[in-house]
Amino acid sequence: LIQTAKLASVGTLAAGVAHEIGNPLAGVLGLLDALEVETEGETSKRYRALMRTEIQRIDRIIGDLLVYARPSEHDPNVSVSSNLEEVLTHVTTLLGAQKLFDRVDLHWNIEDGPLSVAISHDDLTQVLINLLLNAAQAMNGKGTIAFDATAISNWRPGLAVVARDAVRIHVTDTGPGVAKEHADAIFDPFFSKKEEGQGFGLGLAICQSICNRAGGEIAFDKEHQGGSRFVVTLVKTS
Repeated sequence: LIQTAKLASVGTLAAGVAHEIGNPLAGVLGLLDALEVETEGETSKRYRALMRTEIQRIDRIIGDLLVYARPSEHDPNVSVSSNLEEVLTHVTTLLGAQKLFDRVDLHWNIEDGPLSVAISHDDLTQVLINLLLNAAQAMNGKGTIAFDATAISNWRPGLAVVARDAVRIHVTDTGPGVAKEHADAIFDPFFSKKEEGQGFGLGLAICQSICNRAGGEIAFDKEHQGGSRFVVTLVKTS
């Protein structure tokens, strides 16, 4: 049953790759055909610019897949740690400059701080940016995102025997939430209910991969009412 599930997920991934890469490739081929009969001028320049954009889109898709699939680049013998408040301040500064967040109220609360977690600064930044962007897009750029973090004790990730001190992060938005029939699929690669051009459906899959590599986890709170809530748990380092 486990092997069957793995094969099914590989099939879904392959279909997603074919679809996401097939569309821009078809566009590039069509533009190449058009260039064969187009004389040099503004139209041909525009065609070349469009081709470059579509090829860059393929490159981003492949890059995201590599992030999702690659093993950890960290030396297991070298401990990494990030200050949660520092990373969150960095992330909110980056996102605050985007028009999407002009009408988004971001409230954050870190209890028992300062808190540090066993994950690199870059990896934690990527996870938080993905979650906050998803929340803002789900609300169409208008609403409230609450970020709450607190220290917890006796956390056992997965089937771990040894309990650890950890930090639990809740990211909650006031958007429409996730339909029950989609709740179990949101971490699957290329699963997305966003409008065309808002993403490839790899963001949450990458977040899950990053959290797992760091010895933590990410989950969707199916019981939360009124918007979406994601829960990230990471090993506490101080």
